Amino acid sequence: MMGGAAFRLSRVPDNDGVFFETCTPLPKTDGYRHNAFIGGLTIGETKMARKKQDSKIEVLRSVPLFSGCTNKELQEISKITKEVEFPEGKQICKQGQTGLGLHVITDGETKVVINGRTRRRLGRGAFFGEMALLDNGPRTADVIAESPVSTLSLSAWDFKEVIENHPTIAVKVLQEMSSRLREADSSLSS
Repeated sequence: MMGGAAFRLSRVPDNDGVFFETCTPLPKTDGYRHNAFIGGLTIGETKMARKKQDSKIEVLRSVPLFSGCTNKELQEISKITKEVEFPEGKQICKQGQTGLGLHVITDGETKVVINGRTRRRLGRGAFFGEMALLDNGPRTADVIAESPVSTLSLSAWDFKEVIENHPTIAVKVLQEMSSRLREADSSLSS
């Protein structure tokens, strides 16, 4: 609110399809002023949404696959992520089943099981399923929640739409995958 008055902030397209913000005063009704709104949200709710999106961007930035992406590119990717909760004991991924996307653990701990043997544990900041973003191939391991687990998840079909609209993201992801493949090849050669 500005100077005691309440305003509605709106995003309106111009003739070129570029959005700009307008600010119009809200009428005073029955002695009460309304909260200011941005796209249907109060300013407080909008600030919380921005903070949440900033948090998602920081989580994505920690994933090596997206390390070459700019803030704007990470912002585009963050728009299609979903926060997903898994209870303790839940099988998040099943070895051999088609992979549907990437999960970044934001809270909790999982175990990775390959052919019935626990190979490692993954916690906050770890991720799995990055290959599924590109090829929808079968999962190479079971991933099981050892405690309640929260993830930031990104589906392959949503990601493909983003890279179709933002090809620079695709190039950067492919460069990172190529780099990782070279490292794996090098370690096998030595």
